[in-house]
Amino acid sequence: MGKKLEYQETFQAIQNAEKIVITTHRSPDGDAIGSSMGLARFIEKLGKNCRVIVPDEFPEFLNWIPGANKTIRFDKNKDLVKQILSDSDLVFSLDYNVKSRVGEEFGRLLEKLEKPMIMIDHHREPAQDYDHYIHDIEASSTGQLVYDFISFSGNKDKIDIGICEALYSGILTDTGSFRFPSTSARTHAIVGEMMEIGLNVSKVSIKGVNFSCLMKENENGSVRMSFRSKGDFDVNTFARANFEGGGHLNAAGGRSKTSLAETEARFVEKAKALLLK
Repeated sequence: MGKKLEYQETFQAIQNAEKIVITTHRSPDGDAIGSSMGLARFIEKLGKNCRVIVPDEFPEFLNWIPGANKTIRFDKNKDLVKQILSDSDLVFSLDYNVKSRVGEEFGRLLEKLEKPMIMIDHHREPAQDYDHYIHDIEASSTGQLVYDFISFSGNKDKIDIGICEALYSGILTDTGSFRFPSTSARTHAIVGEMMEIGLNVSKVSIKGVNFSCLMKENENGSVRMSFRSKGDFDVNTFARANFEGGGHLNAAGGRSKTSLAETEARFVEKAKALLLK
């Protein structure tokens, strides 16, 4: 299955339900949490009860995403999760394509669950036992798919800044800040629409992270580097001093003629030396 976009069927299923559960994969990342919270916020705006269940812990820096602090961890609340699933009318699987991706024990619960289930995902080879799908392997992220679902089901007017922040986090994560090949014209168009709604993209940053680096190995073996920072952390000076680069205070580029592994090791060494001063 390359693409199956059942927008109206999914919206009707939400309309027919009162208690809705959203689940996502183990070790949730930015797209898992962002897409889940964005969809949950939309469902709640329809007057429905919605709970988001994660299999286990996710990184603390994702707690800034609106609603993330309300998620329920299966590994810490198994009896509660069992009751919530038992009482539910509809269950979503977000950002995973087979139930085993939530973990063995949680996966068994979902396999035995006799409730309508909907998958929203962009990974290849999805399981064929769901009632409805919003699935497209060419989509940049599950966050993008959720945005399109809300828009194309006739509910774009319900997308607020909170939904945008959550979904943008997922898009930003899974596109590598719009550098990965999965980034499409539609991806950029969605971000433009979000900004028109009121999204402040500079606000959407990772809590606790002030300095980051993206590396890409070129065909000739050299490495291209992109540095980003927040506040007064000067990546321009760092890039000039260590990686034949430069740019701006909070955004700079660099390069390395050594292997990717050697470049990574050197970056960690230089970054530690700077941060521990």
